[in-house]
Amino acid sequence: MAAAQTITAWDEAAGSVTLGSSIEGAKGKARTFDHFQAALPPDATQKHTYEVICAPLVAQWLDGYDVDIIC
Repeated sequence: MAAAQTITAWDEAAGSVTLGSSIEGAKGKARTFDHFQAALPPDATQKHTYEVICAPLVAQWLDGYDVDIIC
């Protein structure tokens, strides 16, 4: 079964992801979500992902803050 929506665009610098309808004839319009701290492309390496997402949170955790990583 095909997904009703797919990621059609992302902007790593802005932390935004755009979802668009993947079903021909569907009435849904593309929607952009821009509340993310980061949005990495599918070809991002593990190293890049760690540097952008995890390293800042690990530093905050070491400073005594409670942090969460949701994938």
